Amino acid sequence: MPSQAMQNSIEALRDRQKASASQAPPTLAERRAAFTPGDRLYPVPDDVLVTDVTADGVPAHWLAAPGVDPSRVLLFLHGGGYELGSLRSDGELAARLGRASGMRVLFPEYRLAPEHPFPAAIDDVLAAWRWLRTDQDISATSIAVAGDSAGGGLAVSLLVAARDAG
Repeated sequence: MPSQAMQNSIEALRDRQKASASQAPPTLAERRAAFTPGDRLYPVPDDVLVTDVTADGVPAHWLAAPGVDPSRVLLFLHGGGYELGSLRSDGELAARLGRASGMRVLFPEYRLAPEHPFPAAIDDVLAAWRWLRTDQDISATSIAVAGDSAGGGLAVSLLVAARDAG
């Protein structure tokens, strides 16, 4: 049986679905602005330093919790069905994983569909990987890759592409 917190989340999602049933479907911009994985947003913790960066042409963010090892990186890929998701929706999860692992997090804002169809997202993730390896001179053994939902699929795609590239 799901926990009470999970039951509350499911009920909130059902209520939201019922309330929107008689309304016109939201635009993609509205869906992106309202995207909430689960029933609410969790902000990046105040003690996590967020620094904007461009990783080989891909907008990205460094997330660094106090005490993390800057020589180790977690490349975190957000979820959202390849058309939603951002630091706003998934930054707290990425920061929490970085804190727990003692690693800095690179959070790329890969291009989203439908404006940027396949293979744009994987191209951006590969560019971020190459940037870590070459421009940041981080060894592959010092990089972990994680993703949530669609980001998990991108993580697997990245690892296969990196393997195939040698």
